[in-house]
Amino acid sequence: MTVRNPLAFNVSDYLQEQSAASKTAISQRAVYQFGLGTPKINLSGVVSGGNLGTMLDYRYRTGYGAINASAFNDAGGPIISASVGYSKILSTTTSTSAPIDTNLVRFPAYWNGSGVQSMNLTDFFDTYIDTAIGYLADGNATDGTWQIHLNAVNPINFSNGFWAYTDTYFGNPDSNILNGISLDAPVTNNDFYANRANAGARFGVPSIELPAYITTAGDLKTYSAAEFDTLLLDTINYYTTNIVGHRISYNINGVGVNKGSTMTDTRRFWNGGAGPGTGQTRQQIQVGVDDYRSRYYPDGSLVTVGAYALRIVRS
Repeated sequence: MTVRNPLAFNVSDYLQEQSAASKTAISQRAVYQFGLGTPKINLSGVVSGGNLGTMLDYRYRTGYGAINASAFNDAGGPIISASVGYSKILSTTTSTSAPIDTNLVRFPAYWNGSGVQSMNLTDFFDTYIDTAIGYLADGNATDGTWQIHLNAVNPINFSNGFWAYTDTYFGNPDSNILNGISLDAPVTNNDFYANRANAGARFGVPSIELPAYITTAGDLKTYSAAEFDTLLLDTINYYTTNIVGHRISYNINGVGVNKGSTMTDTRRFWNGGAGPGTGQTRQQIQVGVDDYRSRYYPDGSLVTVGAYALRIVRS
């Protein structure tokens, strides 16, 4: 890695090398542009068939009941485990091309010890973009990256949110359960949403010292803000979608750094037994003169049985 010290005109219109602080600000400006531009590494919500895998929501429901015409029998069967699968997160990557440098003067100028020359793409990456990608992949709420929020869609500094997962558990037996009409009484514990951090979420709108470049005529000129922003965006998009070691991607429970809240799966505790303290209770109800119904239902405290973490990885 070769980090250059690009040249810039100071307030007296003299050339000087950029400071470390100036280079850091430009790295942060690249992050801002990443959040502002059209997403090339994106997540979206789908009804089913997402490519980040299936997240299961487990809960216990009532067992099958027993009916007798003259007295309560032992309940028919133990409580039953049920699950719902969510495959709602679709990840897409749109590959982009490297910035065109036809005359080898597209990138900023620097002092090489004996003269002024133009940086190449690798120099530009080493000087500014490498640090910017580090910000994207460090797990913070960084512009243009996705993370999971608990019970919140599009909170402050986020947008494009969609529902990703719901955790449910068996609630209190309702009339349908008591009368044997239904086996389940699901209650939502938590909803989880994926949201994309807006441009400016992490560093605001960074002000930068624009560097100078060598024109095709051999002169030194300061970039316009629009020219330099385009160069930053094109380069960070190229590296994060194409170059091994710098590509950004998302997964569930794989390698990488957690992004936001972990999606937890809870259900009522049951130790496999029957009776008080086991998490399984027998419910009895007489519906008519000759209709006695019994069944087990889950009544244990909530326990966590699974966890799903959205992760970002640089690879």
